[in-house]
Amino acid sequence: MKMIIATLAAVVLMTTSTVAFAEQFEVINTEGSSVPGCQVTNSCFIPHTLTISVGDEVIWKNADVATHTVTSGTQRGGPDGVFNVSPFFPEDAFSHIFDEPGEYPYYCLVHPWMKGLVIVQDAMADDDNAETTPPPDDGDQKSQMDEQRATPTYDAEHFVTTWIISTPGESIIIPTGELTGTYSVDWGDGTITTEAGNAIHEYDDAGNYTVQVYGDFTSIRLGGDPTNAVKLHSIDQWGMIQWTTMESAFRGASNMVYGATDVPDLSNVTDMSHMFAHAHSFNGDISTWDVSSITDMSSMFASATSFNQPLESWNISSVTAANGMFRGASLFNQPIDSWNTSSFMDTSFMFLDAVSFNQPLDSWDVSSVTEMSYMFTHATSFNQPLDSWDVSSVISTSSMFWFAESFNQPLDSWDVSSVIDMERMFESAHSFDQDLSEWHIIPDGT
Repeated sequence: MKMIIATLAAVVLMTTSTVAFAEQFEVINTEGSSVPGCQVTNSCFIPHTLTISVGDEVIWKNADVATHTVTSGTQRGGPDGVFNVSPFFPEDAFSHIFDEPGEYPYYCLVHPWMKGLVIVQDAMADDDNAETTPPPDDGDQKSQMDEQRATPTYDAEHFVTTWIISTPGESIIIPTGELTGTYSVDWGDGTITTEAGNAIHEYDDAGNYTVQVYGDFTSIRLGGDPTNAVKLHSIDQWGMIQWTTMESAFRGASNMVYGATDVPDLSNVTDMSHMFAHAHSFNGDISTWDVSSITDMSSMFASATSFNQPLESWNISSVTAANGMFRGASLFNQPIDSWNTSSFMDTSFMFLDAVSFNQPLDSWDVSSVTEMSYMFTHATSFNQPLDSWDVSSVISTSSMFWFAESFNQPLDSWDVSSVIDMERMFESAHSFDQDLSEWHIIPDGT
């Protein structure tokens, strides 16, 4: 059986010597778990819940015919970095030694219905072993384990990502658009090349490869090739790249998780539209980014179905386009009421299908907004006051609350005299029963 040599933090090789008195436990990734249904009986991982002691080792084995991941964390909160093996191929195995008490939920990034739980209790000394002296090299062993668990370090200037190569002879492309000059790529297999424009590289063997980019490299645009985007596994470091655009940078990178602890230099960037669109696994903490230069955030998190991180500290005072920003971001429910939205002009589709979102927005300045069509369509949880909004510049509210099934807030104070399209504004908003008789509506926009 193959052994995955995990380079990620906190993943320990099966060949590592175990702590004295520790036990080994086995968890099977069951056959057929790649098809929904095993979650009904908690049989995607067997056992679903495993209780062990501090210092014990858990060995996961993939008995399925499909490739999975075993990733600590939850689908709602995202990966927590304790352990992660990806990809987890059929017949592979890996292990992790738990040295802290607590509960460790985990799941599969590829098949998110697959979930398990490891409960780690404080080790209880056995009476027969109460006077047993630990081996003299116990401290050395701990140092070795800590060294193995250390986060990899890279040249601070490099932009670092990890890619998954599933079959020998497979290639990846680093698409740059037209804004990048001459740069170098360390492909992680011993090959370093100098590039100008798009870079492509073929790998002899399957595996995970750490790719480092440096030089006059200012943009990446995965959004044009979805078959290539899905091979990106993680963003590990932003480096000192001076980015010029983030438009569609990681669009379609559905398997991408986030491990970077530094922040990107966005001082020359104005466009972040579609940056994480359809990045289904992405749930990175990006709360400390300086986005003060950005004007376009349209569809930035569209269909980023795992994303639910704080953004309240962002300075978005320059943003004019927020249309579709959280469209289909089904878990997002973070406070953003403190945003300076005075430059917003288009909020259409902004929360369409954002089914978890239910945060106050009454402090927003929307006086410059002209487009609100489909803004809360199918935002089924949303029910917050909006009566303080100045909508006097809005031209279209078409389908604004269509299927917003929970919404029932007074809007009678709105000045809708500029609106020329209200088609389906409250259609299927089954809870809404507010009095709008004070609205001044001009028939046919005349």
